[in-house]
Amino acid sequence: MPLRQRLRRLKSGCRSGPLPLLLCGMQWMIFWRRVNAALPYALALAVTALVACVTRRHEMWRDELQAWLLARDSATPVQLLHNMRYEGHPGLWHLLLWPLAHLSPNPVLMQGLHVALAGLSALLVFRWSPFSWGVKILLVLGYFFAYEYAVIARNYAISVTLLLTVCALFKQRWRRFPAIATALLLLCHTNIFALLLVGVLAVTLPIEFAVAYAGHYRQAEHCLGRFLVGMVLILGGLYTGIKQITPPPDSGFASGWRWQWRDGAADRVGEFVTRAYLPVPVNQLTFWNTNRFLDKPADGTDAPLIPRTNRFACGLVLLALGSLLFLKRPWLLVPYWLGNLTLLTFYHVKYQAGIRHVGFLFLWFVALLWMSFDYRPWTIPLRWADRLPAFWDRHRMKVLLPLLALHVWGAVIAITVDWVEPFSQAKAAAQWLRSEYPDLARFVVVGDNSGTAISVVGYLELPRIYYPDRAEFGSYCIWDQQRLRNTGRRLDQQVDELVKKTGQDAILILDHEFKNGKATLLHQFQGGIRDDEHYWIYLWPETKS
Repeated sequence: MPLRQRLRRLKSGCRSGPLPLLLCGMQWMIFWRRVNAALPYALALAVTALVACVTRRHEMWRDELQAWLLARDSATPVQLLHNMRYEGHPGLWHLLLWPLAHLSPNPVLMQGLHVALAGLSALLVFRWSPFSWGVKILLVLGYFFAYEYAVIARNYAISVTLLLTVCALFKQRWRRFPAIATALLLLCHTNIFALLLVGVLAVTLPIEFAVAYAGHYRQAEHCLGRFLVGMVLILGGLYTGIKQITPPPDSGFASGWRWQWRDGAADRVGEFVTRAYLPVPVNQLTFWNTNRFLDKPADGTDAPLIPRTNRFACGLVLLALGSLLFLKRPWLLVPYWLGNLTLLTFYHVKYQAGIRHVGFLFLWFVALLWMSFDYRPWTIPLRWADRLPAFWDRHRMKVLLPLLALHVWGAVIAITVDWVEPFSQAKAAAQWLRSEYPDLARFVVVGDNSGTAISVVGYLELPRIYYPDRAEFGSYCIWDQQRLRNTGRRLDQQVDELVKKTGQDAILILDHEFKNGKATLLHQFQGGIRDDEHYWIYLWPETKS
């Protein structure tokens, strides 16, 4: 018989005295226990619904639709991995998209998968993280978790989900090391930034294992096999991940390395840290990749809150404050600083990072802070000397609340602007073309340049169009040097030859205004968060002989 029915029978047999009050209190305890058990799932469902609503209003841009077109137009997963050799990313996200893209060419399916990953990350935080409820709620509603890695469908959301999975398993890391290593192996195949952080763990975890079991050889024997299997998985993930992101010799995207220390490099390092820890965009149309503390508004009315000369110092202060949260767990300062130095070095020598990239600095901080609860606090032998550090350790979560409140402020700005304004004009251009020219097969479609036209191609679900910058037909953009060289032939010459060869009128999807007597402007789409995804639609009729 269920406990609740037993309590009811016992209560009905006792009409007076303190026993009915005691039984009533026990019933309320059972009720609240069930509420607390269901609360994480209810909150995660609410966050998923919120992200789904915002995502529905979000117009995808080229980086989102590039992955979809690659998955859609690759016949097999092996061909997909070959086709994305110029992307600079491993293939896990694209492989997840591949079956969806072959079920339907509609890229909304990709957004649905991305929303599900954001909801799963929220569930991991609400259900398994050791943070206070205030920190949990503000973290999930912050800029990175509620917008950047939730609404914009890229391969970064799966990194968040996998890294949080590692955190949830970390308490029993030596007993469940193969499971953790499997998650880290998958993490290596999400993006270069996650791969770099896995490399940091591949260095620090063996050291920690050796220190943890020093002098306890019998206990180490029980975990050694699992640890070795796990390390093989991690190293295998690092090797295959690096193999995938190594560009071909003719790559035309971020192909060089900049090892020299340039003027202003220290200020840029401080900017990276500030953008990661204080992600509050400027409240304007083109808010994305801006920062209220570092950038002037587009109208130039306000100056940046942090002068350029103080930005390196600001970055150091933020990292120092982050280090203080590990004061009673000093071992975690090793992966914390090693991870930060690794990412910051990569931003400097290889790729000028945007907000989605520097966000991994903050994500790494959150992951290590979660893991810190699985370590026994270091105690100073002198009791009086330990009082202040112990007090700080008990209340360190409260220090995070103002910081995370700034993240929520940033999320509110991003969601509000994205809700009202188009992120890209690609969806509007595709909808207009579909309504005005429902049978686009009667035309030869030309897109210039290919880097911006692919957004319209994805929404139109076209199998291919002609790209003048490559002088060939295709769908997704190929980031090789051929695209950079250009054909040396003018756009009007290529289009004129094309319509004569095909015997069809041409629809031109351009990212610039085009003045030519043969081309008729049909419509133009300007204004949007992505100021490089504006479109001019032209009709180029076939010349009848």
